[in-house]
Amino acid sequence: MKKIILSLGMLIAVATASYAQNNTATLNQNNGARNTGNMTQNGQNNQARINQNGVVVTDNKAVIMQTGKSNQALIDEAGKLNDVMITQSNTSVANHDASVQIINNDSENNYVRVTQSGKGMRADIQIRGDGMANGGSPVIFNQSGDTNRARLLETGGNDNDYNAVSLTQSGKDGQSYTNLVGDNNSITINQAGNTNNIGNFAGGGPAIGSSFTRTRVLAGPNQSLAGPNFLGADGTAVGIGINAGITVVGDMNTISVTQGAASRNNFAGIQLNGTQADGANQNKATINQADNAEDNQALIVVNSNQDRNAATINQTGFAQFNRAAIIQNGSDDIATINQSGKFNVAVTQQQIGTNTGSNVATINQPGNNNTAYTFQEGQIGSRVTITQNTNGHIAEVYQIGNGNHDATITQESVTGGSRLILQQEGTANKAFLTQKDIQGLPTDVEIRQTGMNNTVNGIATGGVTRFIQQNGNNNVINL
Repeated sequence: MKKIILSLGMLIAVATASYAQNNTATLNQNNGARNTGNMTQNGQNNQARINQNGVVVTDNKAVIMQTGKSNQALIDEAGKLNDVMITQSNTSVANHDASVQIINNDSENNYVRVTQSGKGMRADIQIRGDGMANGGSPVIFNQSGDTNRARLLETGGNDNDYNAVSLTQSGKDGQSYTNLVGDNNSITINQAGNTNNIGNFAGGGPAIGSSFTRTRVLAGPNQSLAGPNFLGADGTAVGIGINAGITVVGDMNTISVTQGAASRNNFAGIQLNGTQADGANQNKATINQADNAEDNQALIVVNSNQDRNAATINQTGFAQFNRAAIIQNGSDDIATINQSGKFNVAVTQQQIGTNTGSNVATINQPGNNNTAYTFQEGQIGSRVTITQNTNGHIAEVYQIGNGNHDATITQESVTGGSRLILQQEGTANKAFLTQKDIQGLPTDVEIRQTGMNNTVNGIATGGVTRFIQQNGNNNVINL
């Protein structure tokens, strides 16, 4: 075994080892500016470490390049305007570890890149500090191959602003986790392949999921028609549960996740984990599971009293057996789910813990045998729009609170009827219904409104209106 320790101040330091194994190399550059540290190792079971820290550290560069397998690279950095890069490669099984730490209080505007090619790679970045408002300080992961792991932790209070995080994993069985505390950051994650997870691995985020139960709406003459158990029997929890692969505390952050074409069995979980002291407001979160993806699950959860967040899940192409859920526990939130294909399930849950604001939910499901479930609780009214085309759809909508809710439901069938269950509580609720079946198969409508000044407007072409109940005064039905 060989061990190399270098300690230099200014200028350039280079450590190089030819193809070998069990080598350890350490380079220390402290209290300086414009230092450069380069290390190259070929072989296996090697370790390389560069330390650039101290009181005054700025505009330094640290580079580690390793080929072979089972190598470890660590860069410990402090200060501002530093450039950090780790590159590890192998054509087959690599099992490399890469770690970057930039966690001093005065760290800002640093550029970090980790590139790994091979199988069984692990990358871990811990960073603290602000970026630049005109584009951020990039943090870039690139992993190609199978069974790779990537983790980013941005911690240290609310001083991680204007950073740009990019993570790309190409291959199968990839996993990633990101924890961010700060404002005006962007997170972009791209995974191509099957069985990739954003969350659901050791060191990942907390378990997240839905927490409300479905209840039978009706007590009328057609009770036997009122219980499609597409997500379990009445009284069971509705939604999906996975681990959060991205957790965010802060405002005005942008999060984008893409799990690519023709992929299967992927998981993506995002949690906006704000508290009353440190909010998570005005964020935008998007999950794309696109182009003929199957058997995928996507979940976005916003903690209580976090407001004006927008969440979007797209599961598109000839997709089937996908599940998507958005859980928002604040005011003035927007939830959008787009699913195309068949046998997909969409769930939106919007609950308000304050006395102001309203929420908006939109679900689009062109295809066959899709299910939409919406729960909204509002003090001054919320809106839901559900559009289902082709055949055999089910929609359940529950809007509770003081009223002023709007529900617009469109179900158009070609060869198979659809089903709608709608419950609205409070005053001045409105339901706009369109149900059409070209071949005249039954389309079930079961509606309950409690309160005053409620209206139901709709068309039931080629089907049968099963049950409509209004409890209160000055209610109107137009069918």
